Amino acid sequence: MKLVFALLVAFAALVWWMLHAAPRYTDTVIAEWTVDDMSGMTRDVARVGALIDRDISHDGNGSLRIEFRQPGLVNLYEVWGNEEDLSFRQLLYEAQLRTEQASGPVFLVMQAGVSGAPEGGMPVIGLERAISGSTDWTPVQIWAGNPGNAKHFGSTLQIESRGTGSVWIDSVRLVSRQIH
Repeated sequence: MKLVFALLVAFAALVWWMLHAAPRYTDTVIAEWTVDDMSGMTRDVARVGALIDRDISHDGNGSLRIEFRQPGLVNLYEVWGNEEDLSFRQLLYEAQLRTEQASGPVFLVMQAGVSGAPEGGMPVIGLERAISGSTDWTPVQIWAGNPGNAKHFGSTLQIESRGTGSVWIDSVRLVSRQIH
């Protein structure tokens, strides 16, 4: 009898944990780029001499290759909309990165335009999720939270290298995440 009672308590605890401890959210894709051509990218991409690489790709369709001959920051994508279009709890970029002989950290940076924020925006730097050296395709994310009741109305995705080397980026998504 005690064993049955102990099993019921353990089962109830497991069910409670599954319902309450696991994060629950709804993702809505705002934009998605396969990165098989330069459509939708900022002019900054062409300025730095980045090219579409058909031979090295996460999804088999091509990727963007940037040769950093010195540390730098490149604007990749800008997304703007009215506050109704982009109102949410989090704005999240997901991408696949690959590096070759990266002498310093390579990471994503997001400039999130937020209503009510000082100077209209806030930078989010993904240095803690940086990669360096020579790596195979690595999933990376960067996100901005919603401070209070502010609504996001735009964002810019950037890639930064604090050294030299080759960087590829592919399979980029911008997602709004509503946490329940």
